[in-house]
Amino acid sequence: MFDDELYIEHQEKRYGPYHPVGGPIPLHRYRSFKKSRTSLRADRISQLAKQLVLPVREGELSGPNEDSRVELTVRSFIDPDPFQELFFPNALTESRAIADYLGRALAKLTPEQMDKVNSILEKTLNKHSCDAANQRLLPTPSGRSPCVREVMDYFGFDKELDHLGFFATSEHTHLEKELQRIIRQGRLVALSGIVGSGKTTTLQSLQHNLKQGKDVIVSRSLAVDKERVSLGTLIAVLFYDLSTEKDFKLPTQPEKRERKLLELIQKCHKPVVLFVDDAHGLHNQTLVGLKRLIELVRQGRETLSVVLAGHPKLKNDLRRPILEEIGARAQIFTLEGIRGRQREYIEWVLKEATSSALQPTELLTSEALVFLAERLTTPLQIEQYLTLAFEAAHRVGQKPVTIDILETTLAHGLDDLEPHLVRQGYNAKILAELLNVRPSEVRSFLHGQLPPGRTQELREQMLRIGIPLLAS
Repeated sequence: MFDDELYIEHQEKRYGPYHPVGGPIPLHRYRSFKKSRTSLRADRISQLAKQLVLPVREGELSGPNEDSRVELTVRSFIDPDPFQELFFPNALTESRAIADYLGRALAKLTPEQMDKVNSILEKTLNKHSCDAANQRLLPTPSGRSPCVREVMDYFGFDKELDHLGFFATSEHTHLEKELQRIIRQGRLVALSGIVGSGKTTTLQSLQHNLKQGKDVIVSRSLAVDKERVSLGTLIAVLFYDLSTEKDFKLPTQPEKRERKLLELIQKCHKPVVLFVDDAHGLHNQTLVGLKRLIELVRQGRETLSVVLAGHPKLKNDLRRPILEEIGARAQIFTLEGIRGRQREYIEWVLKEATSSALQPTELLTSEALVFLAERLTTPLQIEQYLTLAFEAAHRVGQKPVTIDILETTLAHGLDDLEPHLVRQGYNAKILAELLNVRPSEVRSFLHGQLPPGRTQELREQMLRIGIPLLAS
């Protein structure tokens, strides 16, 4: 660093000397490295810590030599077992622990064994005492988990809760009649509903009734990866469902393909409808292509309708200005599902699942029935959590199911903002694209980790583009 002469050797030749043009560069003149986000955050915290001071009452410090320390208030735990290491919080938790120890549901125990369990529950909530009583009074653990059939037999079910058929309401009947009328006119139809509201079931019922009528030809897309479905894919669906030739070959040239499709539809002499489920994942260009295909068939004096079913994101996308060409021509319907009829649906599920004259209150207490109807909104949620609640009640040998069991069964954060938006069709990736922000910022927003000002900005931006933030 401090040499005055510098020599360079290259291929056995020596060059130099070279002299410095100035003195040594001071160390403080070197450029510092760019700090990371973590370092910057640590610096802000350090500056904030220097600004924070403990409040001191006037007169407590009389001079510079006084002890400036402030005594902190110390409060002992009122609960002798705050972390529940010694005692169970309630008898229900103790019942689950006994079932876990036995490896079987308490509903499968004999009356004598169940009396011993009840005696343990009545005597103590102490974990050590409960373990000792389990080993002394109860049989050797089996390690076998209960099967679905055992749970169904215990509650008297003949059918599983997700195989009960279609819950028809006056709204469903009216919606289906309206869809059948519009389908015969050759339209682009969008049916939107949150996850689990019954879109797929409604489409299946509509397709079945149209096939029974035999005056409309039904075609439906079976592709699973909707984000990769293009207009060519959906045209291929129509070819596969309408063609009667054995050695059929799909045309590859666009012009020839559309002409052949028009000929196929003209040979049918009936209206044709194409159903596409989970259509909220379709690209905008695909939606534009479907609209043009419907117009092309109409120009040939035939009828083609396309029914798109998807999350509320589909409805919001069609109403955005950039898709005005499609949205202004589309008939949009919203499927409310069982909104306002949750209790009626729960009672229908319980009656349909049992062939005997069991009343719903024999399976669920009245309080539990009201609690479940208030917390859940869709058939999918009700079927899922009813099944989990019956399994939990069977495990502890309890019938009917109570609110205590339901509260421990419902998922934590069921009504949080993130699951609410996902049910609408908006995950972090989609939101980041719509808001033109990083996905990490969207996740921070969903978890309430952004500054209040930035949170309000994103909320206003989401409301402007039609993203629902609160459950209606």
